[in-house]
Amino acid sequence: MPATSISPQDPVPNASNVQAQMASTVDVFLSGGCLILCLGMIGFLLHTSNGAGFKVLYGTKNLYLVLLLAATSGYFAATSVEADSVADRAKSATRAAFFGLTAIFYINYSWIRSIGVLRQETSPTFVLVFKVILIATTVVCVLGPILVGLPVWEYETGTRYSRYAISGAGAGILLLDCYFSFAFARHIFKKTEEVIEFKGDGAAAAQYYPIISRYGCCATTSSFSALGFYIAATMVYVTGTESDPEVQQKASYHIFVVLCNICIFCIAVSLVSMKFKLVNAYRRAEER
Repeated sequence: MPATSISPQDPVPNASNVQAQMASTVDVFLSGGCLILCLGMIGFLLHTSNGAGFKVLYGTKNLYLVLLLAATSGYFAATSVEADSVADRAKSATRAAFFGLTAIFYINYSWIRSIGVLRQETSPTFVLVFKVILIATTVVCVLGPILVGLPVWEYETGTRYSRYAISGAGAGILLLDCYFSFAFARHIFKKTEEVIEFKGDGAAAAQYYPIISRYGCCATTSSFSALGFYIAATMVYVTGTESDPEVQQKASYHIFVVLCNICIFCIAVSLVSMKFKLVNAYRRAEER
């Protein structure tokens, strides 16, 4: 019997299955893309380390960025497995764990990478308030996989609680991204004569702020888009459609999830591009 034939016992493909398979395939490519970015970033850092070797990866910024890329790759892989099969507690907990790690490394890397811009463009009170939001969001991100993975309640109950935690984390990430975007936009649209007033160490650091602001805006824009598609996917999943809830609802859900994941991948690309630009700018400054 040819491998492509369908026996009477095999399930007949429908629109929902096709969409799930397509979503799973896209997630595989996104996972591979993030893995390539991660390995490429490690190679780039080693190449430009001036003999420091693997010690260059121990710095907080570099370590967070590499871990962010690795966690994002794992998240896409876990999403691919869950999209193309029946979800269970282990698969959902794995996906939630990688999502939580991705969110944690994203917001914390963005914070330490842009703290200079934040302090320059906003008051110390704002910095302190959003530092508290950063810590609270990090804690909530940890709760997602714990809630869905705990065997003390039914799988559906744990999944519902996990969604609440993810929604709370999404609200925190939204607030942080709004704060980052405000500081980045304010710096980008500043007049040149206002930017060059720094002296000493402040001037050395401030010359990289435009790069951080431009690519930071790209990352936060992708983050806003990802959140929008996630909300759309959640609404479709919960409400369904009156015409065909068993097929069209799932198809639309997978489409929005794929668009959300593509935006998450764009965040990774933006942050890696920022790193390349910063390292090259630093090397050019050293050669002068």
